[in-house]
Amino acid sequence: MKKTICLLATLFLAFVSSYAQEEADKPHFEAGFYMSSSRVWRGCLSTSSPVMMPELSFNAGGFSAYLWGCSSVSQNYNEFDFGLSYSFPCGITVELADYFYPWCQGFAPDEPEEPCYNIFNYDNHTTGHQLDLMLKWEPENIPVHAMWSTIMFGDDKNDEDAREAYSSYLEAGVYHEWEEAGRIDFTAGACLWRSDSVYEVEKFSVINLDLNYSKTFDLGRVSIPLEVHGILNPVARSPYFVFCAGITF
Repeated sequence: MKKTICLLATLFLAFVSSYAQEEADKPHFEAGFYMSSSRVWRGCLSTSSPVMMPELSFNAGGFSAYLWGCSSVSQNYNEFDFGLSYSFPCGITVELADYFYPWCQGFAPDEPEEPCYNIFNYDNHTTGHQLDLMLKWEPENIPVHAMWSTIMFGDDKNDEDAREAYSSYLEAGVYHEWEEAGRIDFTAGACLWRSDSVYEVEKFSVINLDLNYSKTFDLGRVSIPLEVHGILNPVARSPYFVFCAGITF
């Protein structure tokens, strides 16, 4: 009798797991809204003002397409991103993101006919866009993660000759996750060579040491993610403490 009950329980759990995976693979939309005490990206301060960050994504199996925005509360900082990604079962994700900054450095008062804050402007010398190609790795059963990123096009030029800098960033991290208590994560990231406009370094430089704690509260169809980051940029000699809270559905 006990063997029969165990067998039925095992079959039931397998069915539930299979059904949950099928539900996750079905095409669906996700939305979220976040508030953060400041905006720090890969160890670089974008704005010290609190920011609002809405997002919308469409997901189907391993494919995802998303829109993401960031607006500061008290400073003139705005960002609008959109991208595509595909995740493989082995834990590898390939992603192409388009970062758009209305205040890009290419715009000047003597060029009013082609302002770079025009989102349709993809002129390589005046655009406010940056195209970022990323390769990410986070295996399922090993508490590590890594990412390579290269800016392939747009507002990423060397100051001396105005050529593409192909600013590249590499990071790796380890984490520990508790079933009920959340996750603690340490990440170290470096710019691999000279980057005048994106990371503002002249050579290989470690620019991001990030110790963060995160926890998500699930409330049915709504989730509330919380994050606390202690960040150090050794090149800028700048520490940052960032708190972020959101709601996703």
